[in-house]
Amino acid sequence: MLEVRSVSKAYGGIQALNVCSIGIEHGKITGLIGPNGSGKTTLFNVITGYERADTGEVRFNDSAITNYTPDAVFGLGIGRTFQMSRVFPRLTVVENMHVATPQHGGLGFFRRWSSSREQQHALELLEFVGIAHLKHMPAENLSYGQKKLLEFACILIAEPQVILLDEPAGGINPTMINHLAGHIRTLNQRGITFLIVEHNMEFVMGLCDTVNVMHRGETIAGGTPAEVRNNPAVLEAYLGD
Repeated sequence: MLEVRSVSKAYGGIQALNVCSIGIEHGKITGLIGPNGSGKTTLFNVITGYERADTGEVRFNDSAITNYTPDAVFGLGIGRTFQMSRVFPRLTVVENMHVATPQHGGLGFFRRWSSSREQQHALELLEFVGIAHLKHMPAENLSYGQKKLLEFACILIAEPQVILLDEPAGGINPTMINHLAGHIRTLNQRGITFLIVEHNMEFVMGLCDTVNVMHRGETIAGGTPAEVRNNPAVLEAYLGD
């Protein structure tokens, strides 16, 4: 469904991605792990158009989307979150959802809801992630974990086919992590495909169908969580030579 073929990306003398390849199967939850600086977020940025690939190809549903703009990638049905949540702090929770509604483009705050059904859908998503009771609260007053849940809901309102999550469990408490894992499983059962970058190994190994491992800009291993956990190359990448 989503494929990266031999992608390279350098920043001056730093090779962030080095002929990196990865394939994401439709309907699966795929994990992407690796030591700090291994190129995981750069790969996300190349897939979603926030960085341009120097060489290689990104394909979605068997069509090349290499170096598309972020808006174009989003319009195809690929949503993503970021390590640091991106919400509008001065807007309320429900206003953030309004801005994120695809029909409104980037001007959602200045327009009315297109229909009561559209507004109800936004409230249902807030209920799904567990923050509907905060709908009138300014986003700047949310906790760090609640901001991540709001960003997640804002992605869902566009009804993407694939969601890329960049460290969704980072900085949130164990209870919220369990809730988040439950949300991901439920959405996956409804047909949404996930690619998840995460440092929390318990979260990844307990949630993902397959796990890919990056090191120094390359994919060095892939397989089931059990296979990856016992792979000597993975242990060497994390622990050193």
